[in-house]
Amino acid sequence: MHHINIDKVTYRILKKERTNIDRAMLIGGVSIQFATLFQAVEIFSSKNAGSVSIVSWAFFASFSVIALMYATVHKLRPMVITNFLGLIVNSMVLLGCILY
Repeated sequence: MHHINIDKVTYRILKKERTNIDRAMLIGGVSIQFATLFQAVEIFSSKNAGSVSIVSWAFFASFSVIALMYATVHKLRPMVITNFLGLIVNSMVLLGCILY
C-alpha cells in the first residue's frame, strides 16, 4: 500500500500558491505605480497642480515610507519593491504639488 504524506503534499501546494501570489503582487504593485506616474507627468508637463491635494499626496508618500519599512522588516520582497517605487512616484507628485 502506498502511503501519501499529506503534510508534504500540502506544503508543495501552499508553496506554489505563495509563489503565484508573490508574482501577482509584484506585477500588480509595479503596474499600479504607472497610474501615479501619469499624475506626476501631468503635473510637471502642465506646470499646474491646482486640482491635486497636497495633503492627500503627503499622506500617500508618508504611508509609502511606513509600508516600505514594514516590508523590509518582514522581508517581503514584492512589497519592498512596490513600496519603494510607490515612495518615488508619490514623492514626485508631492514635489509637483509643492512647486506648482
